[in-house]
Amino acid sequence: MSNLKCSDTALARWLIERAMSLTAFAREVGITVSAASRLTGGSRLPSVEVAVRIQQLTEGQVSPDSFVEARRAQNEKMANGAVRAAEPVQRRKLLKSPRRKDPRQATPTA
Repeated sequence: MSNLKCSDTALARWLIERAMSLTAFAREVGITVSAASRLTGGSRLPSVEVAVRIQQLTEGQVSPDSFVEARRAQNEKMANGAVRAAEPVQRRKLLKSPRRKDPRQATPTA
């Protein structure tokens, strides 16, 4: 549960207030723990079906609109530079050893 304390979404607050783990929440809603984590962090929007199940589980305290608001807030932070966007990973060029000349293809010097 400690990872939820840094998140300020309606779902994260609801889970903290009820001391419900992500695992228990994910099981109740029928999603993976990874998906539940992304929902609580605001980095993922739920499908309509999942949003309805969450609204039912939370008795209306976490509405589908709360996910849109969380995403909007996250986008504003990124636009203002508060959150650094993921940078593409640079691939290193593999250094190839120089090819040795085939002695059969050597040009005669005489």
